[in-house]
Amino acid sequence: MSFSPNHAKLVSADGTKFNIEKSGKLYYLNLTVSSSMSKKQGKCKSLKDWHKILGHCNLEDILALEKVVEGMKITDKKEFDCGVCVKGKMVQHRSRKPDKRATVPLQLVHCDLAGLIDPIAKEGFKYALAFVDDY
Repeated sequence: MSFSPNHAKLVSADGTKFNIEKSGKLYYLNLTVSSSMSKKQGKCKSLKDWHKILGHCNLEDILALEKVVEGMKITDKKEFDCGVCVKGKMVQHRSRKPDKRATVPLQLVHCDLAGLIDPIAKEGFKYALAFVDDY
């Protein structure tokens, strides 16, 4: 990519040249998509496709984007259930059964490492390690 004060140029790996226009402090890559390609690669997609493309964005926000994003078209505006979003909202279920306890000394030992500690110990140690016997 090459930049000049008011213009930039991008050359792809296959040698295709793309002109990039500057508007204010932003650079824009303007591409024209033929009508045969527009259904596959253009900006005309279903609500479900836009939801995936935009990282599982809220459906209401996607519908609002259509009004402000030039060229963005939503073909199928039916609401749907997204499995990824449902899984993301699930919480971990914890068992209410108490854990098994140790029946003899040193059968189960809990440890906790803390550090870097400040101030450093007199011997120069920077970490603290605690052991607790479950018995």
